[in-house]
Amino acid sequence: MSELDSLIVGEDAKVRIDVYGGGVDESYLRANRRGLRRLGTQLLKAADAPRKDSSSKFAPDTVETDISDLFHEESDVGLDWIERTEQLDSETHLSTEIRRQRRTGWIWTLVGVVLILLVLFLIRAIKAVP
Repeated sequence: MSELDSLIVGEDAKVRIDVYGGGVDESYLRANRRGLRRLGTQLLKAADAPRKDSSSKFAPDTVETDISDLFHEESDVGLDWIERTEQLDSETHLSTEIRRQRRTGWIWTLVGVVLILLVLFLIRAIKAVP
């Protein structure tokens, strides 16, 4: 594997994941030959790579990879890390936390709107009193 990896060094190995439709579910991968080879070797290495930080709350299954400079700067989608797990049907800590934050953000937005409406109602009620 390291022999393969040594053949694909250089900054000209690039990959893009571009979105052609309404969301990331309508995407395609574009890459130069070296980019495809490097992505392939990084994915192969991830199968046996040691875990980066198994104590991480959000991504305990993250494995050591070298993909930080692989994605083209104009790529619509990039990868921040690779996780190796056999439990693909289960929720990750990260997706659960993101969903919780979105729910909390929506609740605070609703509270803000209700407070603004309440203040406007009170201002109108005060003006209506002779």
